[in-house]
Amino acid sequence: MLEVLWIVAALQPVAAIVFVLDGVLIGAGDAGYLALAMLVATVGIYLPAAVLVVARLLFYVGIGPALGVTSPLSLAPPGVYRPLVWGGLWGIPLGFILRGLNGHHKAVGFVYFLAPVAALFLIFMPMGGMGVFGLKGGPGIMIHALIVNAPYGIVTTLTIAALSGRGGWAAEPRRGQAPRI
Repeated sequence: MLEVLWIVAALQPVAAIVFVLDGVLIGAGDAGYLALAMLVATVGIYLPAAVLVVARLLFYVGIGPALGVTSPLSLAPPGVYRPLVWGGLWGIPLGFILRGLNGHHKAVGFVYFLAPVAALFLIFMPMGGMGVFGLKGGPGIMIHALIVNAPYGIVTTLTIAALSGRGGWAAEPRRGQAPRI
């Protein structure tokens, strides 16, 4: 638990800068940029953390062991860093993709969920000795990986749909129009 507090303490200067920039950018009327930045932060930081927590909860509830998982995912360093780094690296391109996207946001969100799961099944599990789709550990491992990663896909899709809803991308005003308040 102490390791987590050190991480939170180390992030406080960054949080202060973000807080100041948030106020400045809202005052400047750059809501579209703020919405994009929040989406990247959500997909890149909070959702990988949610995946870790869901995996741990599934283990303690008994679903993980029933599917063949032998130990819960570690929430302590260094085990927690890999999903957070990969999630962060995966969230950054999403911002660039969405910036130029005019439609089909839900489909993009769903594909954005499937791509890292495919990488898990076809690259990372075989590299870890689990075999393709994790089948060396039994079919339950594959189902567990899908269940654990489902929150990432659901929240990514819903966030993209919300930001691209009625008013277009993050309700940005068109040229020549006053911003909505």
